[in-house]
Amino acid sequence: MSSVPARPIIVALPKGRILDDSAKIFARAGYDLSPAFAESRKLVFECGPLRILVLRNSDIVTYVSHGAADVGVVGSDVLDEEGADLYEPLDLGIGRCQMIVAERVDATVDPQAHLRIATKYPRTTKAYLVRRGITAEVIKLSGAQARRSHRGLDRRNRPRALTLEGAFGNKSPSNRVCCRPFRVV
Repeated sequence: MSSVPARPIIVALPKGRILDDSAKIFARAGYDLSPAFAESRKLVFECGPLRILVLRNSDIVTYVSHGAADVGVVGSDVLDEEGADLYEPLDLGIGRCQMIVAERVDATVDPQAHLRIATKYPRTTKAYLVRRGITAEVIKLSGAQARRSHRGLDRRNRPRALTLEGAFGNKSPSNRVCCRPFRVV
């Protein structure tokens, strides 16, 4: 009788800070993820009994929900935004951040004006606005594009505010931006 080698557990991890923090947690459990930190453009790394996929945050939910990964580590902001029906067994306590609604300090506030908000998180932003009874057009822009949304748009079409996500502490992401807390994720 020949034994079939066990298939590795496929783990989807995001690039960046959460990958670093996740590797420390896996190390405490006895798993070495150091191959995932090699200077390489590869996205798949064999780490003993684990196969690590290093992906964009927003892709992790898709990989897990479609069975391309057995498990993934991703922030609740991404889970909320994607709205996928996935089992969330554990909060690892890493990657804490805050979402904020930010607008230019010199923005004029006209309560009758059409409110337009640029964001990487349209679903989460719309839910926040509904809870506050605010009507606004929400424009999806990815990553740094949302922060740069005021460039290249004529004044009539510029978003008045942005939804940003990050670990800002008490500082705004820019000295020219006024921030209001959105929700902690």
